[in-house]
Amino acid sequence: MYLNAKSRLLKLISSPEFGYEFGRFSDMIRQSVRVMIKHLDELIRERRVEPTDRERSIIASATNRVIAKIIYDPITPFLREFITLYVEVLKNWNAQIGYQYDIDIMVDTIHRLISQHMTLMDAVNVMKQLIKRVEDILKYEPPAFTLARHYLEVIQKKFDKGEPINEYERAKRESSK
Repeated sequence: MYLNAKSRLLKLISSPEFGYEFGRFSDMIRQSVRVMIKHLDELIRERRVEPTDRERSIIASATNRVIAKIIYDPITPFLREFITLYVEVLKNWNAQIGYQYDIDIMVDTIHRLISQHMTLMDAVNVMKQLIKRVEDILKYEPPAFTLARHYLEVIQKKFDKGEPINEYERAKRESSK
């Protein structure tokens, strides 16, 4: 699982779209991804890894920037995929190598923001479909509705004039006279 996430993440940070999404912060985020991957690869080779304060700082700063990106900018499909993979690697790195409580909180925050965004997007898509169906239903008017509307108008006019509505009403009025 890690190897799949690693290869996809490295591919994403190498793409031109990554630079477009993160602008001047793209180098910092790339560096944080490379540091985490380097440490996790060392751990796989069963080597002891001790992150420096500078490496911890790079990862924390990049993660803060990712949170800011989620909060302030639209979440594109590219960004969603990158963030999902980034959080997966970050969570593994933090649990296995450089545990910091604040990074643990950041991981949870990112996860919540992305899942809430997806929930909202799903709701928007469902609402769009429902609106289209309702519009289609409102446009459709069977002939029986037209006849029924005309019949109701005739009844309303007779009722307003005080005339009998049907034969039963007519017979009832005549018998009461």
